[in-house]
Amino acid sequence: MKKNKEKQGKGNSKKIVVGTAVFGVGVLAVATVLLSVFPTPAAAVAGTVAGTVAGTVAGTDNAVKIVAFTTDKEVYCARETVEVVLTVYSSENVSDALIEVEGVKSRRGVNYISYSNKTNLTVGENTVTFSRTLPSCSKCAGIYEGTYFINASVVCEAEGEVVNATHSIEITSSPGRRNPVRIIFVNEAQRMQQQQRDGGEVVLLDVRPNAEFKAGHLKGATSIPLAELSNRAAELEKSKKIVVFSEDGRNSSRACEILVEQDFDQIYNVFGGMNAWQESGFEVVSDSDATSGTEQPGFEAVLAVAGLLAVVFWLRKGKSKSRRNSRRRG
Repeated sequence: MKKNKEKQGKGNSKKIVVGTAVFGVGVLAVATVLLSVFPTPAAAVAGTVAGTVAGTVAGTDNAVKIVAFTTDKEVYCARETVEVVLTVYSSENVSDALIEVEGVKSRRGVNYISYSNKTNLTVGENTVTFSRTLPSCSKCAGIYEGTYFINASVVCEAEGEVVNATHSIEITSSPGRRNPVRIIFVNEAQRMQQQQRDGGEVVLLDVRPNAEFKAGHLKGATSIPLAELSNRAAELEKSKKIVVFSEDGRNSSRACEILVEQDFDQIYNVFGGMNAWQESGFEVVSDSDATSGTEQPGFEAVLAVAGLLAVVFWLRKGKSKSRRNSRRRG
């Protein structure tokens, strides 16, 4: 495998660029990675992944965290070059951090995207960029049309930290062809939520029952329960990206099927659903949070009202007693 490395240092940002290489069988293996392939549109809608979800981004308490993990496109044709960009934030200088990226795993167990390098992280953002060429979609390569996952991990042994993130891409056999459904992990869904907040054409669709939605949901989410989706799909805009959430990802697969039947073609099925979102510690709001525009009375106000009611009660009681006494005298 041929590699050309170029290191550039500018301020607190460090960039590592690794030249293009075509991968064959001799691809590095990383034991900590979970990657899965959904080779057809139907399987992409209904498929599940066994094992632990490797889609968690480091929390805010970590000294090191992955702040961005992307590719130059979402959909690739066979034999195209994929450019991968990973940005790691470090709150301190870290020596010999192991950065590994691996994905597009074939049915033969070969990962066609792979990168492994030890590097020194500086304070601030450190960006790693590299490119790899995809194989053809063939039985020989073990690659078929569908959604593929790429996992990134940063291991800082001295600090005892390991952080992960997962990104997905779609591979098609010919240019201009794409599957209507992509499966994404919650860290990708969080990035799409941010796109929505920034004015992007994104809809966060929650297909859980109304009671579950009211108890807790993503900020900015739209609620259409699965049982109502067939009749209410017209409320959604087909020009927008539809990010579908259910409780654990199972009902969202059925929701994706309904949307495909109604000619939606930019559908993102969130693997693990709200359960995975909450386990990752991402923000959840409830209807009471969203509609709490009127302040609740404080404890002092409650005491004041109670005191006023007590005064009214004793005044009325005194008036009633004086009336009874006046009647007796009469």
